[in-house]
Amino acid sequence: MVKADRTKHLAGFELYKGMSMNQLVQLVSTDTIFSTFKYDDGENKHGEIVKMRRSRDTIASSTKLLVIDVDESTTPIHQMHEYLKEFKHIIATTSNVDNKHKFRILLPINVELKSDDPQMYKCIVKNVCESLLVKYDPASMVDIQAFFGYEGAQTFVTEEGELFDVTDIVSDCISNKEVGIPKIEAPKSPAAQKKAIESVMANALTVFDYVINCNKGTGSLSMARASLHMKDLGFNKTQYRQVIVYLNSCWQNSMDENRVSGIIDQYIQEMK
Repeated sequence: MVKADRTKHLAGFELYKGMSMNQLVQLVSTDTIFSTFKYDDGENKHGEIVKMRRSRDTIASSTKLLVIDVDESTTPIHQMHEYLKEFKHIIATTSNVDNKHKFRILLPINVELKSDDPQMYKCIVKNVCESLLVKYDPASMVDIQAFFGYEGAQTFVTEEGELFDVTDIVSDCISNKEVGIPKIEAPKSPAAQKKAIESVMANALTVFDYVINCNKGTGSLSMARASLHMKDLGFNKTQYRQVIVYLNSCWQNSMDENRVSGIIDQYIQEMK
């Protein structure tokens, strides 16, 4: 079915089943429509019973799968796959298979999410997206969102891996549903830039605590976040390289030199 035909089925679904990673790959690379929740039958506005009616009132399950539509990413699809290589995940192209900066991430997580608090769900998805350094479609934060699969989509898959750990994110969102990663304010003058860089260099252990104490499997992502942090502040290549090498040395199981060099080379290229 083309997308226009599938929109006729947005009100309800015909089938619910648990799926393996391989089955999910087939789902996202087929012309179909899907949701991460199960729904009960329910009435529409005309009083008609709709099978598995898609609405917040009829959600009949929890979920341990996030589906994130990335509208724009400075990180291409193959690099995102590399960042997530320690975790179970599927990344698929969407309507434009040639656009490698617009894609969909299916990410199994370690916490079961319920549908009784839409703001909580939104907060969790928002913070996961920020930790992945992607610009997301706001619809991804809606628990009852329906997603379209696309015939011939290119997929990048890790079937055997850890579940993405959202324990800390859930805890933060329970305390404050508006929580998010703090934005970096770019210095407005050369003097302010010099002062900001000197402060970061002198307090790297504190400033980059999110790198040094990152969760298992998120080393590359945390390094990428630190790279963007330094780029926003105006670090030069020498300063940037010095900090990345230092941060890597703080880990008990540090990255090998080739992997670190790859991170450095990628972001030095983006600084040009």
